[in-house]
Amino acid sequence: MNRKLQGGIFILVSLFFFSCSNTRYLGEGETLYKGAEVNILDSAMDKRLKKDLESELESYIRPVPNRSILGLKFRLWVWNVAGEPKKPKGIRNWLRTKIGEPPVLGEDVKLEMNNLVLEDQMFNKGFFYATSEGTKEEKKKRTKAIFDIMAGPRYHYRSIDYLPEDTTTIGRLIAQEQQNSFLKVGDPYDLNTIMAERDRIGKVLTNRGYYFFNPDYLIVLADTAADSAHRLNMQMRLKEDKMPKAAYQAFRIHDIYVLPNYRVSTNANPNRRRREAPSSDTAYYEKFTVVDRQKSVREVVFGESIQFDKGELYSEIEQNKTLSRLVGTGLFKFVKSDFTVVRDPSTITGSLFDVTYNTMLQRGLISTPDPRLDVTYSLTQYPKKRISMEAGGYTLNDARVGSRLNFSWRHRNLFKGAEQFAVKGIGGFEVQYGGQNQRPNTYNLGAEVNYTVPRFLVPFIRIRPSTAFLPKTIISAKYDYFLRTGLYRINSGTLTFGYAWKETAKKEA
Repeated sequence: MNRKLQGGIFILVSLFFFSCSNTRYLGEGETLYKGAEVNILDSAMDKRLKKDLESELESYIRPVPNRSILGLKFRLWVWNVAGEPKKPKGIRNWLRTKIGEPPVLGEDVKLEMNNLVLEDQMFNKGFFYATSEGTKEEKKKRTKAIFDIMAGPRYHYRSIDYLPEDTTTIGRLIAQEQQNSFLKVGDPYDLNTIMAERDRIGKVLTNRGYYFFNPDYLIVLADTAADSAHRLNMQMRLKEDKMPKAAYQAFRIHDIYVLPNYRVSTNANPNRRRREAPSSDTAYYEKFTVVDRQKSVREVVFGESIQFDKGELYSEIEQNKTLSRLVGTGLFKFVKSDFTVVRDPSTITGSLFDVTYNTMLQRGLISTPDPRLDVTYSLTQYPKKRISMEAGGYTLNDARVGSRLNFSWRHRNLFKGAEQFAVKGIGGFEVQYGGQNQRPNTYNLGAEVNYTVPRFLVPFIRIRPSTAFLPKTIISAKYDYFLRTGLYRINSGTLTFGYAWKETAKKEA
């Protein structure tokens, strides 16, 4: 018999066996749930849109049927074959909990609940009057859920207006963003697009100093009563009753502090630590202040990493770049940032109310006459040095033995500028200690030195790329020696100098 035919018969028999064997374990009146089907009953709808909607809606129906592998519900079969465990431990319990999967019954499908879910999803797509009717189809102890949806008309945008009559600074900024909006007149209503637009506006504002702004402070109002042609007027407004006072203010960077030797285990407040540090531990630079008793990291590391300047507006993009660059130095295991609102000295009274006032201020619940932020970067360093060694040996059937030794040493902060210096060495041999057929003995030695600096090293020029990823200058030297006795020896060496940098998170040069 042809092998392909045999394989086909085997697959068919397996499918029949697994499907039949799973249903015979069901109790009286129980059926196995095989899945759901959604049918949108609208002949005028675009066929591709209908197919995509039906596929998407099916993913929202609960419960999900038992998983299949090549059409076989193997995990369900394991659950059934294993049976009820008699002990909390053992092979049966392991099979059921680690591999098996309990049956999903047709009786578990709640039609009314799923009807509501499907109608909500259709509403979110602009079908405001869609209705869903679910039924169950039972056959041979299996149940299939079928949902027929009357879509109704889909609503499109007739007009879009951002913050009408809002004269605040933040209101004008949001109104200006309408020209870049994801929402366009004539497009169908789509809640996902609206949420994406809210997030986009939120990012625009947090990159322009609005530190306390949250996209949830935006609300979209849709008016469908003004048009009989299934069009709606949409307005975006601020939730003035939910929006704290500080969310209306654009904050600027005041002072920047860096703690290069912060220890997480001490659980100390970084702001208190830098305030209480003696002047001998503090170094003041034009851009930031470093609190480091050991003077373990040079200013250039932070100058290349920190993207903020004093007096500029807070920006989430610049903050993320700073964190990415600090991590990219390879020197810090943990990077933490703390932003605090600068308090007007005239508000400090020494009373018990001070604590409450300061808490409200830091949470953005109240405004400040001079909106500024102090930022503290608390950095926990990796161990500076690391050494490792690996040795091994082996024997061969032709009376030969060999050995190999690997050695490596690395320093993460050689000259206090996050320079990584690594030395690697290898050595090995293979010799014959007996036997009639003599073969040459071999010996090899090797050494490699790598020096990596997290910035461009270019004579007379200082290059400062604007990406979130630090460039690297890499200098390496390598030497290898190989000897095969009585035949030849090889000496080879390489010296390289180059640069590596990332243009984006996925593109490296």
